[in-house]
Amino acid sequence: MATPVKFGDVLGETFQRFFGNLRAFADLSLIPMIMTAAITAAPRILLGDEMPLGYSLGVVMLLDLVPTSMFLIGWYRLMLLGPGSVARVPGTAWTAREKRLAGHTIWIFGLPALLMAISAAHMPVGPMEMPPPGSKELPPGMATMAALALPTIVTLLIGLRASFGLTACAVDVAPWSPRSAWIYSRGNRAATVGALFLLFLVGTMAAFTIYTVASATMAAAFGRPQSLAPQIVLQLVAAFAAYVKTALLATGQAILFRELTGFRPGASLRPPPP
Repeated sequence: MATPVKFGDVLGETFQRFFGNLRAFADLSLIPMIMTAAITAAPRILLGDEMPLGYSLGVVMLLDLVPTSMFLIGWYRLMLLGPGSVARVPGTAWTAREKRLAGHTIWIFGLPALLMAISAAHMPVGPMEMPPPGSKELPPGMATMAALALPTIVTLLIGLRASFGLTACAVDVAPWSPRSAWIYSRGNRAATVGALFLLFLVGTMAAFTIYTVASATMAAAFGRPQSLAPQIVLQLVAAFAAYVKTALLATGQAILFRELTGFRPGASLRPPPP
């Protein structure tokens, strides 16, 4: 029988552990955050608006797997094994752990990420051309985005259920696959998906708020369009906001991995529920 996991307990411990490790978060995210800011800013600085939004988003998400994986390995190990388990500063080495984590991430979230990129490619970038009055047709591009909305959400929720297993890459649990996470979450599907989806939403809203405030502040101080230096500062703020969201979700994933598998350092995982 599956060990019951309480939705509220997961959320409570997640916020407690995240805010209790802010210094460690700053240390572990610094170099990956700078790398992410550089990856995000490069297309805009080098190509301006010449690169299509969907293509730019897809390339950025793929390249950003490198610094994000480096950060996550360190953060997962901190959450499950303690401070002494982080042997090197994230962002200074690419090992088998990061490589395995990146591969699992693509397997789990590749499809929703692709759907998001396709939606972004159809997002209007200028004044929206509206259909004639009385027409039931959606504006150009919006029909495609509306059609992709439900598949994107469904594939994201499926990915979230399996995503707590990404933690296994950091603590060297093998063999492990996305299917293993699916099996271990039997009997706790609602708590697993619900907790991670809520953390995803909270992190997204926090990141959006941080970026919006920073963007408005920079616009008031430097006007629009902004020169190179304000753009770089803004990209650093955006990267910081993204890593806050990532750390919140990763903390919940680590807690769920511990509770659903019975993980303890040096001990075997308990058998999965039937």
